[in-house]
Amino acid sequence: MPKVDGVSDLEFCLLEDNPLAAILEFAEEMEDGLVLLGSHGHGVIASILLGSVAEGVVRKAEIPALIVAAPHRK
Repeated sequence: MPKVDGVSDLEFCLLEDNPLAAILEFAEEMEDGLVLLGSHGHGVIASILLGSVAEGVVRKAEIPALIVAAPHRK
């Protein structure tokens, strides 16, 4: 596992299933911690039509969630 300065306990997980359901289920099992997700930044219209895993996690997770925006494409 890669080392991150200033972080003593870091866990990476690969989940399979419906993305939102799998992330929320995993987060529910954690007693503490942080869910860190990247956002594709599809925009408002695409989010309305497709839904947003990141938004769902922020709204429904019982532990803190941090969403990191993807860099803008040129």
